Amino acid sequence: KKAAAKPEPTPTDDAVANAIDEGIKSMSDFTFGRVTKCKIVSVRATQVNVQLADNIQGRIDVSEVFDKWEDIKDRKQPLRFFRPKQIISARILGIHDARNHKFLPISHRSGKFPVFELSVKPSFLQAANPSPLNLEQVQVGSTWVGFVNNVADDCLWINLSPNVRGRLRLMDASDDLSLLADVEKHYPVGSAMKVHVSAVDADKGRLDLSAKQRSDKLVFEDVSVGMILPGRVTKVTERQVIMQLSKSIVGAVDLIDMA
Repeated sequence: KKAAAKPEPTPTDDAVANAIDEGIKSMSDFTFGRVTKCKIVSVRATQVNVQLADNIQGRIDVSEVFDKWEDIKDRKQPLRFFRPKQIISARILGIHDARNHKFLPISHRSGKFPVFELSVKPSFLQAANPSPLNLEQVQVGSTWVGFVNNVADDCLWINLSPNVRGRLRLMDASDDLSLLADVEKHYPVGSAMKVHVSAVDADKGRLDLSAKQRSDKLVFEDVSVGMILPGRVTKVTERQVIMQLSKSIVGAVDLIDMA
C-alpha cells in the first residue's frame, strides 16, 4: 500500500505523461476553448484521430476543419491533406460521446481517459469566445457545408458539425437524378456537399436538408448530356411533348423518344 502521506491525485488533476503540448501538465489543463498541440495518429473518411498525451486521444470531425466551401480542395476526400505523425494545433470543444453523436461539456468526463472533441477551423482557432454550432442556431433556408456521415437506403445523413446531423433524401441530393444510380460513388462517406435547410425541429432534434439548386434556378449552362432532370409537361402536340425544366429552360420530347 502507498503511504498515507501521498494521497492519490484527484481525477480533475491527474498528471498527464508526454503531452504533445508542453504547456499541458495535468488533465485539468484540458479546458474548453484551449488551443493545444496534438499529433495525428490516423486519418479516416469522416475524422482525424489525434493523440494529446499518453493514453489521451482526440478526434477532429471533418465538419470542424473548413470555414468555407472554397477551402475544400478534394470534395470527395476532404481530409486527404492530413498526414499521420503531423503535429497540428486544435481547439478543445468538449468530450466526445460516441453513443449519441454529441459532444459533452468537459465537466461530464466519466472515464479516466476521455476522447476530446477538437476543431481546427481557422475561424474557431482565432475566435475570442468560440461557440460550437448547435441545432438551435440552424434556420430554415440557411445554407451550409455538410459532410456525408453515412448512406442509408433512401437518404444521406449529413453532419454540419459534430453535434448537428441532418437527413437529406436521395431525391433532394441533386438536380441531376442520374447521380442516384450510384450513390456510393457520387456521395462517398466523408464527402462534402453544399446543403440548405428545408425544415428544422429543434425540440425533436430533426433537421431536413436539400442539395438541389432549386430547379427553378437551373440555367442552360448547368445542363449536360446524360443528366436526368425533373420536368413539368406544359404542352402536348401530335409529334412532341413540351416540358418546362426550370424558369429559363424548356425541352421537347419527340414522339420516337417516348418509349
